[in-house]
Amino acid sequence: MNYIEPKNPDLFPSRCDLLPLYNQLNQMYFDGELPKIPVVFNGRLQTTYGRCHAIRRKKIWSTSKIDVKYPIVSQRMLRKVLVHEMCHAWTILKYQERGHTALFWNKMKECGYPDGHQFVNALPEEKDFYDSDKNKYPFVVGQVVSFVNKKNKTLHGSILSINKRTVTIYTSVGKYRVSPCLLSIVNADK
Repeated sequence: MNYIEPKNPDLFPSRCDLLPLYNQLNQMYFDGELPKIPVVFNGRLQTTYGRCHAIRRKKIWSTSKIDVKYPIVSQRMLRKVLVHEMCHAWTILKYQERGHTALFWNKMKECGYPDGHQFVNALPEEKDFYDSDKNKYPFVVGQVVSFVNKKNKTLHGSILSINKRTVTIYTSVGKYRVSPCLLSIVNADK
């Protein structure tokens, strides 16, 4: 099944029933394996373009609903957001994993979004808040960094992994996932 591109992909999407698009993308990218759940526009979403709701019953996670921000700037952005949230639903269904895990990003690549939150020829208004600039932060795995935790204590640690939006750091008191903008490189000469 081929995705039918809207006649005018830059046209502001109307508040319509999202289930036909969800069902089409489910067949295209997920072999129809995703559950039949409510997929709705949500005018209350302020800081995200979408949300995949998950509930846990008897230690098993399942997807219960997908919200998409309304208004959304274009048909292409609507499609990307819906695919993104469906990838969350897929990783929950198949692997019981939530969040932006490696399996999630691999599925996003399979669905045609190799650069995560970015997509080809995005208009300025289609730029996602989480578009990653690979050269923005000069961090590498193994590097020693410092940051201030929620208790206002400065911690030092070694970078274990770098994700699209977070850096995992091993410190003397445990692992932390931190936004790169909160990190400072520790100078080895000190």
